[in-house]
Formats: sequence, structure tokens, C-alpha cells
Amino acid sequence: GEHSLPEIARLARAGRSVAEAPGVLSREGGRARMLGGPAPRADLDVLPMPDYDEYFYARRESGYDAAHPDAGAMLPIETSRGCWWGRRRHCIFCGLHRPGDGYRVVPASRTLDMLESLAGRYRTRRFFAIDNIMPVEYLEEVFDPLASRRSDFKFHYNIRPTLNRDQLRRLKMGGIRSVQPGVESLSTTLLRLLGKGCTARSNVELLKWTTYFGIRNLYNLLTHVPGETAADYDEQARVIRMIPHFQPPVQLARVRADRGSPMYCHPERFMIGDFRPHPAYAHLFPPGRFDPRKVAYFHDYTAGVVLPEAVYAGLEGAVGRWKSLWQRPAQPTLRYFKRLDSLLVEDRRGNEPREYTLAGTAARLYEACAEARRPKRLGELCNLPVGEVDQILGELVQAELVLLIDGYFLSLALPVNRDH
Repeated sequence: GEHSLPEIARLARAGRSVAEAPGVLSREGGRARMLGGPAPRADLDVLPMPDYDEYFYARRESGYDAAHPDAGAMLPIETSRGCWWGRRRHCIFCGLHRPGDGYRVVPASRTLDMLESLAGRYRTRRFFAIDNIMPVEYLEEVFDPLASRRSDFKFHYNIRPTLNRDQLRRLKMGGIRSVQPGVESLSTTLLRLLGKGCTARSNVELLKWTTYFGIRNLYNLLTHVPGETAADYDEQARVIRMIPHFQPPVQLARVRADRGSPMYCHPERFMIGDFRPHPAYAHLFPPGRFDPRKVAYFHDYTAGVVLPEAVYAGLEGAVGRWKSLWQRPAQPTLRYFKRLDSLLVEDRRGNEPREYTLAGTAARLYEACAEARRPKRLGELCNLPVGEVDQILGELVQAELVLLIDGYFLSLALPVNRDH
């Protein structure tokens, strides 16, 4: 049904999802319509093997290879089309997944054959998946086999931000070296407004374990979300202050209404309008020969509800400091060394190094919330009453060694032992 912006915000803050209607591709006269085109190919198994002969010929003939003998190639591959998450819930800003496209996956056996063929033909071991999202079954059907065979292939993939510690470990063993996850925010309320289907807690966990496993995490944080409040940004700034030892975002950016997205197709639901092709299109197309309104994917627009720009200052400052810390030779760290019955926590997030010793029950609780857990579950795991769990971990929250987020406790120190 039709939802007003206040209604969308109310549903999101109540923890309920907002249904988006089917997307469309073009807007004329204030109305959106579907553009024509060939039907999506259903069977990706019949696609030809990628051919990069011309690219490597150009490298040789241009003298690039001779001038850069150690510059290897990272070859694009495609292992799926569409977005399996988008079929469930369409992220409000995304125009990459169009209803009717469906979701199709290249069989795992064919992908493994393709990797072997490309590696042999072009003497490379690095691959960049152009998929909108990694197929769920590839963890078991592609990356586990690559890990068991000790393959030296290296990959970049777009992933869902809900992968857990064990799944990320297996992906790393299978060759994943960088990912672009749909993190978008460290506020659960904003994530619901965006239609993401993940939480701030799962996003912070992803940052924790990608940092631990040495997987480069190329994520963004979004602002100017329809239905937002100032509190959503204050909360993110608080979280960021505690996690400078996790990888920072690539950028902090305004949410966009890309062509085909729910924001573009149903602007009235988000109280936006007055769509204008991005000014860059004026420099890309000859004047008078193209109508940018019909070809533009990126747009500017006017929002009906706007927060003061000062609202974003705290988050902008926090992200700026976070990124600058990671540009230093010595990046911030928070890690722990495990003894027999205690943990030594070494905190080098700030200017003054600090050390904490956690023994007995506190040490057991700290390790138990390596993955985010609720107090009741922690009490069951450590055979403690919930009140004692809250008291001990509450003290560690005050010391900023544990993060309390969405009702879950998450320990922030990374184990020194890489086999932990």
C-alpha cells in the first residue's frame, strides 16, 4: 500500500519492514514507466567463456608490460545476475536490481572451470566479481573446495553484510581478499528505512571480523535518509568512537535515488521530488541531441523533509578522524592475549596505551561475546544469572572494551592468536 514518510519512519522504528512496489526505469511527465529491452537470459550456463585476448595484446604492444613487469591483472568475472536479496526487499536507493530480471547463478562447476581456464590462458590468479551479490551457495560449492585444494586464487566480491565469523573465515581461506558489503549505516533505524534487512549489530560484527581476517572492506555510510532523525547520527558517532581499530568506510555520502530504485519510482512515499539529471550529464552528451531526463541514471532531487546540515557534523567529524587514523603508519589496535585463565587486553586506540587484565568470570564472558549475544544467552553459556552478566559487562562497556548495541553485547578486542 501507499505509505507516507511519517508512516514509513514509524514502521521502521517499530522494527517492521516497509514493502516497496515494483521498480521501473524511466520517468516522463512526472510519471514513471518501464523501458523496453531484451528479456533477461535465464540460463547463464550457456554464456561464452570470457575472452581478454585484446586486452593482453594491448598491454604487450603498448609497452605497459615491459615497463611494469610486476603489474599483474585482476580479471572481471560474472557468476550471477540480479540480486537474491532484492527479490525479497528492494533497498530504497538501488537501481541495479530491476523487478522482472529474476536472480540467476552460474553453476559452481562452470565457475570453477572458468577460473582454471582463465588462470591458465592469461597467467593470472586475481579475479574481480562484477555480481551485484555473491551467490549464497558459493560458500560451500566454490570457496570451500578452493580452500581444501589450497588454491592461490584471490577474489573481490559484493556480499551481504550478515555473514558471520565462521563464514568469513571460510571465504578468506577460499581466496576472498576484498569485499564490498551493503553496510550503509551503523544505525538499525536507518537500515530499516533503507530496506537493508540487516542491523547495526550485524554491521559492526562484519567490520570486526573482516578486520581480524585481513579482508579489505570497501563499504560506505549513507546520510540524508528519508525519515531520519538527529538521534540516528548521534548514535553512529558514539559507536565509531569505540571502534577506530576496525576498518573505516570508503566514504560518507548522501543517499541517491538511482534510476529504477524505489525512491526514483515512488518519490511520493519518501517525500522527495523535482528530479534533475546529475549536472555531469551536460558534459557527457551533445546539447540538444539527447534528453538527459531519459538517459540519466544519477539524479539530484529535492527532499520535502530536511534536517539542518549541522546534524551530520558529528558523524562527519568522527568518520574523518577514523580515516585519518588509518592513514598513519601505526594504526589503532585493540587486542587481547589469552593466558590459561585470564586475558590481557592491550588498548592502543588512543594517544595513551592502556592495559586491562580480565580474569575468571570476566574473561569467560568477554570471550563468550566475541560474537554479539544477548545477556540471557551469555548467562546460559557461562552459567551466570542475567543480573551478574549485566553488571560485569556493564563495567566493560564503561571502559569501552565491550559495545552494547541493539540489546547485544559485543567484545571489541581482537584475538592476537590468528587461530583463535
